[in-house]
Amino acid sequence: MAPSVASWDASSSSWECSAARVGVFSHGAGGLPGPSSAAAVVTEARIAELHRLGVRGFDLDLFFPLDSAGAGSRSLYVGHPRRLRQAWARSPALATSREWRRNKSVFGLTSAEVLRASGGALLSADALLALASRLPGLTLALDLKGGGQQPRYGAHLLYLARQVAYRNLTERVWLWAGTASAAKAVHRALSRRGDAPPRLRLGRTILDVGAPRLAHGSEPDCAAALSAAEVRSFAFLGPSLRCTNAALVSALGRLHVGRQLLVWVVDSPAELFEVLARGASAVVSNEPLLLLAALRNASDDGRVRRQCGA
Repeated sequence: MAPSVASWDASSSSWECSAARVGVFSHGAGGLPGPSSAAAVVTEARIAELHRLGVRGFDLDLFFPLDSAGAGSRSLYVGHPRRLRQAWARSPALATSREWRRNKSVFGLTSAEVLRASGGALLSADALLALASRLPGLTLALDLKGGGQQPRYGAHLLYLARQVAYRNLTERVWLWAGTASAAKAVHRALSRRGDAPPRLRLGRTILDVGAPRLAHGSEPDCAAALSAAEVRSFAFLGPSLRCTNAALVSALGRLHVGRQLLVWVVDSPAELFEVLARGASAVVSNEPLLLLAALRNASDDGRVRRQCGA
């Protein structure tokens, strides 16, 4: 079941209609049966196997090493910086790296050190986009890490956006842009060059900042700082599971903001059907196969066909 491109509709109140078009994204290519469902290193083999089992969406993190500043060497690699740092903390391959010994940051490694630490298994962004071109229906949501902390983030995000456009993957590769200013900068730069894709999909995360301090049973108002003008640059919004509540739905309705909701991280059928009832049409999950099975069961018992005319 391929991820949908339909927009969030405040008038929709039944999860059945959403279930007919919901997209399920594997979080970090996790969800394979067995104890190693969440590996630090994402490989083509893992993605291909999940794709064979019916998973069509993948939410993946990217980072850039120290020597990727030049126009001809914008190497981007697939992997979450924190998980890689934990996996490589005592790697003999990095024993001679002074920068790694000092702060254990993957952003301080060179491309050669990154490949040594991973045994050459780390997937590049170029290889990932080539894989998306080959596998039918594969959709990617790519989160380039480093926004706000790494000064080269904007240049790398623009490079990634241009690669997506060049490969004609704008319908199947969504980019997390982090901030409205970053999204606007990408749109402006592509427009100036005359190569702006017709539907470049940029998204923004909505975090449940301060939620742990809330009284028991209360809901965080995660959309309090949002405005219609700010989210206009985004094709989708990515609220966390706790943010996908009545307060968010009400705020987006007041702002007249129609954007697709990609909710993270949703790991049970109960959570899935709850966020669908809130207006979500796509979710990020550590258990994509479980959620796809739940959606098939809902469709098989006739509820989806009866409610949506499918």
